[in-house]
Amino acid sequence: MAWTPTAQSQQTAAVSATQTLHVSAVPVRGAAPLKESIAYAVIALDGKKRGQLVAEHIGPSLKVDLPKGRYRISAIYGSAESKADVVLDKEPLFHQAIFNSGGISMELIPYFGAKPIQDDLEWIVWTFGKDSSGNRWEVARSVGPTSQFTLPQGYYVVTAKHHDAVAKHTIEVTAGIDYNYTINLNAGTMRIYSTVAEGAQPDSTIIWKVYPYGSDGSGEPLVTKAPGEDTLLLPEGRYLLVGHNGGKQIQKEIEVVSGKKSSVKMKF
Repeated sequence: MAWTPTAQSQQTAAVSATQTLHVSAVPVRGAAPLKESIAYAVIALDGKKRGQLVAEHIGPSLKVDLPKGRYRISAIYGSAESKADVVLDKEPLFHQAIFNSGGISMELIPYFGAKPIQDDLEWIVWTFGKDSSGNRWEVARSVGPTSQFTLPQGYYVVTAKHHDAVAKHTIEVTAGIDYNYTINLNAGTMRIYSTVAEGAQPDSTIIWKVYPYGSDGSGEPLVTKAPGEDTLLLPEGRYLLVGHNGGKQIQKEIEVVSGKKSSVKMKF
């Protein structure tokens, strides 16, 4: 008499057709597994679900039962990513995602000897190399008094904007190492006092623009102040200050000294 599978035997066969996938992550080979949240995704490379997302999880590790077959495991930690193709077969598979990444923490001081700035700052990490058009590409961004980034090993350029000043710094990220950077904005402040010629009427919408030293006052300015704003915070250096009062324009070369407060008088 022919054997007919029972519901229990069918269930056993279904279970045996799957296997357990365990995934953890490390910043560099040989390091202790990360305890932070990692974004995991598993995509099938064969079978009926080929090319489909079959598992995803956010946490330190991933454990999932899947049909035997080939899979692509993707893990994202900060701005670092690890991808690997694996085969799930007769035994549970223990895979370790290796990011070859490091961590950086940064704070900004306005000038040497000053305390770190506590205002919210715009931090941007850029590629160190430039493309064929001479541009860098944004890698990561955050807003706050300080910043923390996880990045693949390599060199990067970091910018931090505070009022009119932008600090620019080259950093190195080494896999498995956390660095703390204190970036110096090297800036000073300058107050603008404006007057008008006798008999002239001041315009309430005076606009101040700052250009690189040696500029003729045309083109794209480094800084444009909103009407009514008369204090500049700029990295140390020489600049061209241009004022627009209605249809009249004046300009003057100025010099900003790091850590110093200075002023300039402008007469229309």
